Amino acid sequence: MIIAVFFGILILIIVGLYVAYIYIKQKFIWVVGILLLLGTLFNWFLYNKYLSKKYRIRE
Repeated sequence: MIIAVFFGILILIIVGLYVAYIYIKQKFIWVVGILLLLGTLFNWFLYNKYLSKKYRIRE
């Protein structure tokens, strides 16, 4: 599960950097910042959701 989360973060970083490279050329750096922030928050939310479920099942 932790490996899956790690790869999820890695994919988000790669996609984020690619999008950032495109948008920096068009000078929309703030859009990239928002996209990266939303992606990070979404991934953190999914991680906490599945982690809390996992612990509840164990208990």
